[in-house]
Amino acid sequence: MLLFTIMGFVADNDNELRGEIRMKKLSALVLAIVMMAGLVAGCGSNSSKPAAGGGEVSLKVAHAAADNTAKHAAWLNFKKLVEERSGGKIKVAIFPNAQLGSEREYIEALQVGNIAMASVSTAPVANFKKEFYAFDIPFLFKNRETAHKVVDGPVGQEILAGLDSIQIKGLGFWENGFRHMTNNKVAIRKPDDLKGLKMRTMENELHMALFKALGANPTPMAYGEVFTALQQGTVDGQETPFELIHTNRFYEVQKYVIDTGHLYSPFLIMMSKQVYEKLSPEHRKIVEDAVKETTKMQRELAKKNEAIAIDAIKTKSTIINLTDEERKAFRDKMGPVNEQAKQKAGDAIVTKILEASK
Repeated sequence: MLLFTIMGFVADNDNELRGEIRMKKLSALVLAIVMMAGLVAGCGSNSSKPAAGGGEVSLKVAHAAADNTAKHAAWLNFKKLVEERSGGKIKVAIFPNAQLGSEREYIEALQVGNIAMASVSTAPVANFKKEFYAFDIPFLFKNRETAHKVVDGPVGQEILAGLDSIQIKGLGFWENGFRHMTNNKVAIRKPDDLKGLKMRTMENELHMALFKALGANPTPMAYGEVFTALQQGTVDGQETPFELIHTNRFYEVQKYVIDTGHLYSPFLIMMSKQVYEKLSPEHRKIVEDAVKETTKMQRELAKKNEAIAIDAIKTKSTIINLTDEERKAFRDKMGPVNEQAKQKAGDAIVTKILEASK
């Protein structure tokens, strides 16, 4: 309990990346507490406590989305399936709304077994496993069906399996939607329209490079600060999927929403390798099957929620629907960013993912 109380105190509800200095301080603090408490695999009153031999198991799940999103609904479905199929031997506790910190903190907690499972977007994971930078290639997928084909196919599963090397078990990909731009100044239809705009981005090199290539001024910022920054004009715009534009009420303080679909960053369903390896074979299968079944439900719900979000956004913002030709003008500016992605992720994996996405 002490560990996550302190993590919750330090966290600022950012569901993406934060400053390196602050994270080093947090990591040192967490490590000290873990050593003092003798936590090797997440023991303690509030940690996941898998028991050997198919005994009772407590799984702590963390995610940063609101409790009215498709992601949270999916975790509730996962909980229902797992608890029913295990006859109550597996108990699942879900902590939404970044209650246990940021997505980066989830990754670090998974590595040492202090939480059992988490759903995290691919962007922060790339800082721990470089192959995930491949998902930061702008305009990589033409639609969600292509994206699902790739992440569920050989190359997606290869990237997912690579998480083993950082003490995390990759279990699947959930839908996060394509990212779209919003701003309060101009109805963007061409790259030049972004010149000089201060656009909030994640603290991700390729995301920042994308906006620099378009002439904008990328401004990394804690996610929990974005609404206020937009409202006060600290930044001119931001970029997130339609569902998050809706659930975070960004459309209430942004005049224009542009359906650029410039990035696709799915949610990763991850489990602590330490926790996974302590589960009985029977319990492992229950967890894995529940993730697979929930994936279909989550994707369908995410699609429905996106339609609801678009209708809500239209009540207060103007949605700019780009033509194929207009979208191509943005893609044509991405050459340097694509080359940077190859350098970051590795030429081989980028070639595979580009080939699979055709």
